[in-house]
Amino acid sequence: EELESCWAGIWDRIPIGFSVTPFRVPGNSETVPEEFRGDEEALPLEENREMVAYLRDLVGAGRAYIAMHGYNHTNPDGKPEYVAANDLGKKTLHGRRYLETLLGCEVRTFVPPNNAMGLEGFAAVAGAGMNIVNNQPYARMLGFPTSPTAAADVFLGARNALRRRLGRLP
Repeated sequence: EELESCWAGIWDRIPIGFSVTPFRVPGNSETVPEEFRGDEEALPLEENREMVAYLRDLVGAGRAYIAMHGYNHTNPDGKPEYVAANDLGKKTLHGRRYLETLLGCEVRTFVPPNNAMGLEGFAAVAGAGMNIVNNQPYARMLGFPTSPTAAADVFLGARNALRRRLGRLP
């Protein structure tokens, strides 16, 4: 109801982007509904059938597109997920495929949780072939690659993203 009143008249002209977390860990934030607050177990989006049906309907009607908003929106070691989490390459590909299958649409955009990304996070998103929406300048990206493989992933991800934008990759 809130979304309908907020976006009525707009999403019939242009689609609205929804940032969706595929496996949200609720945590303790005041923005989390009280019945889930404090829970540290991931809640797969598919368990919220009403939300899934609503998003599928919006996408199907051309009123919305879906962006991936992290994998589970945690803060490992007190740092944002795409700065400090492990296995970001695998999680990003899995999260993208999961959302695409569940919601029946292509997911080409990534919005980092807490507007923060380390270089491994950037490499993971670029490697998954997604665009990044972020208000953080590149020069402020946190951290550095921790291995030669991560450094190569950053380079290859950036190269492939540029090629894709220039129409040289599918």
